[in-house]
Amino acid sequence: MKMPRTSKTSWGIIVGVAIALLVIYNAELNIIGSNLADLERESLHSLSLDKNSPTGCQWGQRSQILSADGDHWVMQTQKMLAEGGLRVRQVEYDNSPYGREVHWSSSMRWWLGGLAWLWSLASGVTLPVAVEQVALLANPLLLLLFIAVLVPLVWRWQGGLSAAVVAVCMVSVAPFVELFRYSDPDHHGLVAVFAMLTVLLLVFGGGGWVGSGEKPTGALGQGARSLARARRLFIASGMVGGAGLWVSSATQVPVLIGIGLGVVVSLGRFRRKATEGLVMEHAAPELWRWWGIAGARASIFFYLIEYFPAHLGMRLEVNHPFYAIAWWGGGELLCRYSRWVMGGDFIGSGRERVIAFGAFCAVLLMPLTIAVTGDRTFWVGDSELWALHRDYIQEFSSVFRRFSEATPTGWPTSFHPLVLLMILVSWLSVFNPLPVAVVLFGWRIFGHSQNSAMKSRLGIVLVPALLVLALACFQVRWMGTSCGLWIVVLVFLVGKMNGDSVQQCLTRRWKVLFSILALLVMLPWTSQLVAAGLTVVRGQKNYSTSSLRSAVMRDFARWLRARVGDSSAVVLSGPGATTSLIYYGGVKGVGTLYWENKDGLHAMVDIFSTPDDETAHELIKRYGVTHIVVVSWDSFAAESARLAHGLKRGQEAPSGTFVARLAKAQGYPVWLLPVNYPMPEMAELRDEFVRVYEVVSEQSHEEAALRFGELMFDRGDHADAEPYLKELVRQCPDYLPGWIMLAQVQLALERDNDFRTSLGRIQALQDGASALGLDDRIGLATVLAVFGDMDGVRREIRRCVEAVDEKGLRKLAENRLLWFVRLAQETGEGRRRPELMKLAAGLLPEEMTKQVQAISATR
Repeated sequence: MKMPRTSKTSWGIIVGVAIALLVIYNAELNIIGSNLADLERESLHSLSLDKNSPTGCQWGQRSQILSADGDHWVMQTQKMLAEGGLRVRQVEYDNSPYGREVHWSSSMRWWLGGLAWLWSLASGVTLPVAVEQVALLANPLLLLLFIAVLVPLVWRWQGGLSAAVVAVCMVSVAPFVELFRYSDPDHHGLVAVFAMLTVLLLVFGGGGWVGSGEKPTGALGQGARSLARARRLFIASGMVGGAGLWVSSATQVPVLIGIGLGVVVSLGRFRRKATEGLVMEHAAPELWRWWGIAGARASIFFYLIEYFPAHLGMRLEVNHPFYAIAWWGGGELLCRYSRWVMGGDFIGSGRERVIAFGAFCAVLLMPLTIAVTGDRTFWVGDSELWALHRDYIQEFSSVFRRFSEATPTGWPTSFHPLVLLMILVSWLSVFNPLPVAVVLFGWRIFGHSQNSAMKSRLGIVLVPALLVLALACFQVRWMGTSCGLWIVVLVFLVGKMNGDSVQQCLTRRWKVLFSILALLVMLPWTSQLVAAGLTVVRGQKNYSTSSLRSAVMRDFARWLRARVGDSSAVVLSGPGATTSLIYYGGVKGVGTLYWENKDGLHAMVDIFSTPDDETAHELIKRYGVTHIVVVSWDSFAAESARLAHGLKRGQEAPSGTFVARLAKAQGYPVWLLPVNYPMPEMAELRDEFVRVYEVVSEQSHEEAALRFGELMFDRGDHADAEPYLKELVRQCPDYLPGWIMLAQVQLALERDNDFRTSLGRIQALQDGASALGLDDRIGLATVLAVFGDMDGVRREIRRCVEAVDEKGLRKLAENRLLWFVRLAQETGEGRRRPELMKLAAGLLPEEMTKQVQAISATR
């Protein structure tokens, strides 16, 4: 009894529901993500639009909260559009002042740029701003596009059931759909689909077998209908695979290797039959030659699109003609191996021998080149860069490490290894439940199949899926692509099921089992969907820790940008924080976490890990660093110390490094000026900090001590600042700025008697007031205002108004800026420079601006 023919309408409804669920999911993420806009509106530092800026905002700033990779895609796309080109090969915002190369493919930049152009036409926003806005939905739209391509393709070749399986899995298998997440524009989803199509088109092409007769018995049952059709599908697979190499050779190469191994494994069993005289009449070995030629041509085509004519080089981390040569060689060897398995010759004679030898050399060319040249052509082979990725980037961590970190410490010694293995397999199925379903499903179906050619075809789809799954166990970044390949395996099984007896394959018991497996596959995604929906319905604003930190980095980047104004700024910070500051603040950085920035990463590690301040100073001057930012969640203190000493994650890091002292605020050299950044007041961030150090010329020890006292005062640590400043004026009794700062602290602590003592000392030292800096002069005016000496206040404020410029004004702490604006208004001295006072008022946070406006209204 054959499976009942399900109407196209039914399967169409399933596909439509799957797409609707994807839309709902991303709509919920949009609503939750839009809550972060409230944090932006509550931010102390606003953003101004600027049509002349390459980002559409003043000073090259940006606003949308995206993933770290998404930040770089947006920055590079805006650079591409601003320069009027189609490619980006160099960026200046990283590894300052030298910049670094860019080897990401142009595919994602073109996608973002095309969407931005359409959105700019429709909405009227400037093109750079449109890039940021479309970046939020770029990947969900890409997934919808792929569903629109894949579902009809599968429907044509295998019917509605297979098409429904593809649609449902693509929107419900959590690791796969996460590749197309809202607000995460990235290329990983693109290359995963290219990997799927590479294998799927080979499956539709019969996997090297060609059916006989006028009517096909199914795309998977007897191979492709004709050799010509099979050739077209194999060529299409090669072209898509070449596009996958262009987008990410690191992801596509293992898939191609898996296909080759699958052919070897699946066809090996036929050699015995060939020796017995049973030649497989429906085999078509030459298809693999066509596949290799098509893939090689596509690889070279996309290489020329990306690099011709000015950037041809030997960077083997990305698509390169050596990959094309290897693919051609691999296709030729697979053709010969298939022919040999079916009873023919592998090498042949004469010209055939030369071609066979060339194919072997072509396959070996790439690995031999990497082995000989090392990190000169393959930077990923750099030991420190590899250790950094392996130990400190989440997507490079293994499932085993995730498993060990997620379980109690006693587990490894409390359970039998077999029990641990079962627990690990169960935990792995949370990441990718498809292999478990495939094992049960495939065993049931293929247990009833007598088609040897069909079973051999399974290797072509199964081996790549198994290989990438193994890679995913060691690096979870492969999990999304692994899920995509297992979806292809499911398509293969469903195609086989269409040709077998339903009663034989699917009893009621097995239908129940498959239904349970389907629910397990969808459980992680559906649970996230329900949780997101409940959050939206309840009107809750549950920010993730990463989102809050991103919001803080956005606010800090704007604060820093407002502080430096039009001046250039180069920031040295942890890798993640550096990316955020470049993206949100329009500044330059040194050490972002990308292999193209190998030099910048080495420089960051060298500066952070040195115990010697002078060595750090020399390196800082070499890289033109203007600010060092130490963030509690990305200080990179222990990490840099381990990397510098060749230690692995988990080993004790050497103490006393340069950045460790800055992170613990345990002293700093005199060429650094600590600056207070007023973090947003949130309960979730009470234990976090952002410490800022501005690189300045050499200060005297008294001045350095005074600035630290000012820092404590600005942070509100008045009780700690008082004894510190008392010690300063005890050692330097004639140091007027020290007495001024001490008097301000005593005012804050309401120590009237001590304040009068300090005031008397200030009056005695006022002959030296002419040499005061802007901060100290405003402090003196504040002290005199409290004492009631308005003539003295007017005199000092007049000096401030006459001497201050925009750069000095921007560097004032908020409390001193507020006193300056208030006293300038009260004394009327601000009328001397109205534009300057307007700028000063604009630099104040909103609540302080209201205070100033209230004062103006009473005058």
